[in-house]
Amino acid sequence: MNGCDTLERVLVTPTVHLVAINSQGHIFAATTFLGIFRSTNNGDGWTQLGFMNTSVYSLAINAQGVLFAGLAGAVQRSTNNGSGWTPVGLYGKTVTELSIDSSGSILAAASDSVVYRSTDNGDNWAAVGLAGSITNSFAYVGGENTFACAPANRPAGLERNKQTARQCRPPTATFGRASG
Repeated sequence: MNGCDTLERVLVTPTVHLVAINSQGHIFAATTFLGIFRSTNNGDGWTQLGFMNTSVYSLAINAQGVLFAGLAGAVQRSTNNGSGWTPVGLYGKTVTELSIDSSGSILAAASDSVVYRSTDNGDNWAAVGLAGSITNSFAYVGGENTFACAPANRPAGLERNKQTARQCRPPTATFGRASG
């Protein structure tokens, strides 16, 4: 045994949905009903950052260190390491997944079974497809317009979109309608 098989509980909450780490090594934990926590000392101590009594379903951090949180009711943005938050869109939707590509475009899966994209740091959002798909998880897998998803309401597996959002049109597009 080299000590690598021992786990230590560092944050006790009912449910941690996911963890994100920024470029400074700060750890962010999205939780059920307790909001977001941040550790700046490798998990030795934690600070609650807001959204008490709120479930946070997704987190993403862009290259500039801007933090995005998906929760019931909106996407929230923090430009100060989680100390303050601003709602930036997708109001009235539960945002279950966020992903950011290398150009800074943000994808968001929402409770209305549509995936949205923002190309301006969350200020504006447009539907890009996957209409009717309840998406569990997705990520960019190629260029900024290629992404994969694991839909919850379709046969098991992984799906991908190889066209730009403007090229996706029913009935030939795998992912449904797109704005544009």
